[in-house]
Amino acid sequence: MRASFHKAAAAAAIIVVAGSAASQTVDLNDAVAVVGSGSRQTTVVVDFNSGGAVESIAYDIRYDGTATVFDAIAGIAAADPRAFAQFQSFGFGDIIGGFGFDLDGDGFEGTTVDGVLTSTAPIFRTTVDNTDPLDAGDLYEEGFGTPGNFEGFWSVWEAAGDPFDAAGPGWSSTFGISTTELLDGGYLGLNFDTDPSFSFTETPSIPVATGLTQLVFADAVIPAPGTAAGFAGLALAAVRRRRRG
Repeated sequence: MRASFHKAAAAAAIIVVAGSAASQTVDLNDAVAVVGSGSRQTTVVVDFNSGGAVESIAYDIRYDGTATVFDAIAGIAAADPRAFAQFQSFGFGDIIGGFGFDLDGDGFEGTTVDGVLTSTAPIFRTTVDNTDPLDAGDLYEEGFGTPGNFEGFWSVWEAAGDPFDAAGPGWSSTFGISTTELLDGGYLGLNFDTDPSFSFTETPSIPVATGLTQLVFADAVIPAPGTAAGFAGLALAAVRRRRRG
């Protein structure tokens, strides 16, 4: 799997996918949450490719200075009790192993590997085959799998403008979540891809309204890029916030 990811990293650096054939726009009123505050803004699109009526959701991320893909996803999971992120470290860097969202509005309960969660603060662990949400009403996808049982993987995409607009810049695949910086006014896309050839041809689909109330976490802080201290602070803040709640 490591050799495959080295090949995937090389491929991801050069793939650009044009904007949608039909002009569409993301309505940030449909974003499930606004996370953070600041002068910069990035729209995060997460496409689970689950096949359900709602399989692609959006977050509205606000921050100052610079922030990385890791900062955004870790910040979402730490701030929003409906979201959960699992990361894994390799010799070439960190990856998003799993991501989940509470689609039925009763809180993200946990996974069949992590058990019932008392906090959705993001975690680092090895990915595990056939990991599912404890609540069938939640969305959760976890990548990789053992030989002969390929689970899929979370591909990462960026766009300087609206990638769903026919006149927009389109998606560009990227690699290195702890070094890739968010684009102010741009888009970050996560797409769960089940293609074992790592062709990076499937981009995130346009997010849809979930019917859930949009939450605002204005006090959430997207941490400085790549800092372990920032990550630990997010996790601690999330635990304290849930205890107070």
